[in-house]
Amino acid sequence: MPGRMKAAHASALAAGFVTGLALLSTAAGAACRYQRVGSVPLDWSSGRPMIEGSVNGHPARVLADSSTTGVALSTAFANRLGLGLEHVPVEVQGVGGPVQDYRARVDEITFGKVVWKAAHVEVFDIPAPADAVAGASFLFQRDLEMTADAITFFEPADCGDSPLGYWADDVPWVATEPTSERHREVIVTVKVNGRAVRAFVASGAQSSLLDLSVARELGFVPPADGQGSFQMGGTGNGRLTAWSTVFDTFEIGPETIRRPHVAVGDLHVDAKSPHMLLGADFLRGHRLLFAGSQHRLYLSYLGGPLFHAPAQAASAPQAK
Repeated sequence: MPGRMKAAHASALAAGFVTGLALLSTAAGAACRYQRVGSVPLDWSSGRPMIEGSVNGHPARVLADSSTTGVALSTAFANRLGLGLEHVPVEVQGVGGPVQDYRARVDEITFGKVVWKAAHVEVFDIPAPADAVAGASFLFQRDLEMTADAITFFEPADCGDSPLGYWADDVPWVATEPTSERHREVIVTVKVNGRAVRAFVASGAQSSLLDLSVARELGFVPPADGQGSFQMGGTGNGRLTAWSTVFDTFEIGPETIRRPHVAVGDLHVDAKSPHMLLGADFLRGHRLLFAGSQHRLYLSYLGGPLFHAPAQAASAPQAK
């Protein structure tokens, strides 16, 4: 789930990476050079994207979480390593409310072949099996492709608005909101029953979730006795009461999913914040290219259901 942490300034991605080059054509006929600058193996077996890493030489399972700001360790993992924890007055928003936040210094932390020395990282409760989180400040230093088995980083040159979805013709895309050096989280606008909703692209959330306030506006009324509800967890120890709701349509860019079963719950957000988490249940059904250089998210549907709320029965995306 999203965490509002201080950005962790992870250093360059280039060291030790094997490079490659994709050549694309721009509208003006010039060559767009899309340079591969590194790749990290990815494992979705837990339902969320995990990469291998280490902290002070100890192996770590690292969650690639696009909606968390920085880099963090789980409290349990930090305690196992005997790290000294310093309390910091920074609020991390987890499921059910704020999460107690600490900071620790580590001699070395790695993500795949990326090495970061003398790092200061956040420490809070992170759901198993993750020992650590690599958030947006690490993931989106460059354009990033996420597939079923790898994260690959790209550096564009002379690409302008040239389509960057190199694996097929006319790969669809949706615009992403501008980011800053401090906050690189990806936010897109989707439509639920035709209503525009700003959504965090939240690879660290196992299930997508629509805020209760929006669901109410669309006609959902939670049963007074809690019937049909279930509990969802995420960052921190809090639990969130949610319901599975069938909507008529869910749209992202040119994709339309008809009759999706989507989880609904109170995200505890203000009016200016995104009111949906687009979680791993939706993302893993796509080949994704986070092209921050163009403020675009390219996505190709791979097949299978796209939301994992109970009673899941979503149809495949259909062209509008």
